[in-house]
Amino acid sequence: MPALGLKEIVFADHGYKLLIVPAAVAKDDGIAVHNSYIEEKKLGQNYNYDVMVKGYAKRLHQQQVWKKWSEYQDKWSLLPLP
Repeated sequence: MPALGLKEIVFADHGYKLLIVPAAVAKDDGIAVHNSYIEEKKLGQNYNYDVMVKGYAKRLHQQQVWKKWSEYQDKWSLLPLP
């Protein structure tokens, strides 16, 4: 996502899901997906690029994380009160 103020953010009416994933879950799962990717590709720990989590990925680990994260779709109740 672009930083606020840099570009207008517009979501289409279809094709997107809003996932409100707790930060600790996203961090832990994100690190695990990243590590499994570099291990599979034999890239070594110096691989500094982000790895996307996609529901349609061929890698089982990404599919499992996406399924878990999909349970957080539209979980507005998890957000702190302003």
